This record gives sequence, structure tokens and C-alpha cells, in this order.
Amino acid sequence: MSFPNYGQALFKPMKVLGFQRIPPVVGRLVNWEMCVSMASAPITAPRSMRWEKDPDYCAKVKKTPPYDKGTRLVDLIDMAILDFLMSNMDRHHYETFEKFGNNTFLLHLDNGRAFGRHSRDEPSILAPLQQCCRIRRSTLLRLRLLSLPQFRLSDVMQESLSSDRLTTVAPLLSRAHLAALDRRLGAVLQAVRRCQEQHHRSNEVIYNDITGYD
Repeated sequence: MSFPNYGQALFKPMKVLGFQRIPPVVGRLVNWEMCVSMASAPITAPRSMRWEKDPDYCAKVKKTPPYDKGTRLVDLIDMAILDFLMSNMDRHHYETFEKFGNNTFLLHLDNGRAFGRHSRDEPSILAPLQQCCRIRRSTLLRLRLLSLPQFRLSDVMQESLSSDRLTTVAPLLSRAHLAALDRRLGAVLQAVRRCQEQHHRSNEVIYNDITGYD
């Protein structure tokens, strides 16, 4: 099941985080009394993914094209961080611009399952960060900034959402969802700290994408 207005809400954290990798989303009002549609998929037995059973899975991924060079790996980790913040547990794949080959950024499409249960955090979404221990410096700096009381992620999101015309009908995100963003941001930063404790050299964890940054 997709959540109608959360597609509009998820465009905001992309702007706040500075990713700029999702097409603009147009809000829509849906009259559930006039039009209700349900879609279902066959129920299948849960199965474990390779990365769930193999803690060294990322070591193999790092040697596999296109993740062995360029920014594809940190692009994927940016996507995982965004999905964790929004609690999007329905990310099966990603898209790129085929015309540009493998040397292009990822497109974040199909985010309709984001902002579901605010009371539950799904740590498995952060597996790329936890196992690969790699993150862009620009992403880390932005996350640290949004963890400060004067720039808190929930406050920045609420201010950004307040300019949306749909808020005149109903809030796009509840206060509980906004609070969950702050809680999950803390978990992301904690995962980065654990990575830094495991690796003695800073450049093993932080991908320096900021020219001239000391």
C-alpha cells in the first residue's frame, strides 16, 4: 500500500539533505469515499538476503563494477540513509540515466511506501552504511548540522512542509513522524561513529567530495 501524500513529503528531505536526486512531486487530494483501490501481492515465505547472512558482503561489492570506482557506492549509501530516515522498506532497485552509462547519479524513484510506521525503525535499511563503512563528507556534514538544536531536522522539515498548499487541508506529516526523523538521524550518526572506531584512518570511512576541504 502506498501513502498518497507522503510522496509529496519525501521530496522535502531530499532538498534538506542536499541530494537533489528525485524528480519534483505534485501533491494530490484523494477522496477515499469516492474512489478506493487495493492492490495485493501473493504472500511468500520470508527469505534471507545474502547481505543479512554475510557480514563481509560489502567487501565483495567494493570489488565489483560499478561499485569499485567513482561515486556509485556512496550514492547507494546516500540512498540507504534517506530510506532509513523515511522508513522506506520497499527499495528493491534503483534507476540511472541509461544514456550516461554507469558514470551517473542514482534516481530515487518509487518512494510510495515511505513514512509508514513512525514508531518503528528498521535497522536493516542501514546495512550498506554499516557494512561498507563509507559516507560522503558532504552528507556527513549536513547530517551533523541537522542534529544540532538550532537546525534540527524535524524543525527544518516542518518549516519546509508548511509552505506546501496541501497543508491547508491536513498536515503532510504528523508530529510523530517528524520526531522519528530526529531519532533515526541519531542512529545514522551513531553508525558512522562505530565505523570510525573500527577504522583508524579517516579516509577509509569518509569519501572526501568537497574540494579544498581540510
